[in-house]
Amino acid sequence: MKKIILTLVAMFLLPLLWNGKAFAEDNYDLLAGKTLHIAGRPTTLLTDGDTNTKETLSAGQSNGVTYTFPEPVYVYSYQFTIPRNFSPVKFFDSSGNQIAGVSYAYDGNGKVLAINNVKSFVYYNYASAAFQISELKIFGREPPKPPVKPVLTLAASDYNSLTVTWDKTTGVKYKVYLNGVQKDEVTTESYVFKGLAQGQSYNIKVTVTDSNLLSTDSDTYSFKTVSWPDPVKITLSAVPSWNSVNLTWDTPEGGRNYNIYASGGGLVRAGAEGGAVKISGLSPETEYTYYMVYQDAFGRNITSDPITFTTLVKPLILEPDKPVLSASATDAKVTLSWTSNGADKYLIYRDEIMLAELPVSKT
Repeated sequence: MKKIILTLVAMFLLPLLWNGKAFAEDNYDLLAGKTLHIAGRPTTLLTDGDTNTKETLSAGQSNGVTYTFPEPVYVYSYQFTIPRNFSPVKFFDSSGNQIAGVSYAYDGNGKVLAINNVKSFVYYNYASAAFQISELKIFGREPPKPPVKPVLTLAASDYNSLTVTWDKTTGVKYKVYLNGVQKDEVTTESYVFKGLAQGQSYNIKVTVTDSNLLSTDSDTYSFKTVSWPDPVKITLSAVPSWNSVNLTWDTPEGGRNYNIYASGGGLVRAGAEGGAVKISGLSPETEYTYYMVYQDAFGRNITSDPITFTTLVKPLILEPDKPVLSASATDAKVTLSWTSNGADKYLIYRDEIMLAELPVSKT
């Protein structure tokens, strides 16, 4: 009877031998989310629930243990129950190429890999002497679907910033890119790009990564900052006299530093404010050309159109004619009369003493 049982066991195990190692079908069925317990002799691959034996692994890479799956599988994470000096584990694809970024996982219990097409893995003892491995676990499951591609929306735009949002997905973190360069990594579904130039278009992309470390890129969107409004060119008005001019202008909102220049570029008046100024000390009957430069709310220097004016003729100041006196006398009084042109008033004197001041209407 014992002989029959041994024969049946051998008939069952021999078809499962592959490359010198034994496998059972459900041992590498990682698509169902099973956990592989690997222990005992290097040729033994145990299933969930099996009792794990101790394994002594001699030091050195030549004594490494290789497990090869009958077909490529998806490895989600791994965990060791081992001494701290156990190192390292390497994963390989079907062509024998080491899969980047997952080797030498020293003391990396529970590390998430999320790598596909794993055909084999190798682990070594790099300690100075042999030791016992109690358990090595590799967790596998069906490759999860990557996150949904995020759709970006321009929520707000200013002269120097863009606020971009996107729908919440299965992602746990988001990398944001500006013109192909990563700017930040965030955990919320929005980002404000600051320090941008006005009126410029920027290419923006978001990469969403989920808890399985699977990522999906959004499309690249072109969003534009708000452009500054057109400059407001002020108009100067001039009202000249014979030796001065009154200049007026409208003051745009946010305008400052109003400076008046002559046509040759010389500064005539700095810091003119209030929309009006009087320039004195001009020459009569002389042509002048002025223009104004001011700074608007965006820091731009705006130059007005030039204004040309001519001062007036200097008015003549005429001396009054010398009065011609005539007098008539009686016993008690003297009556004076005279003629004169250009006078404003008349002063009457007797023996150099002023007797009266008369308006021009009196004679």
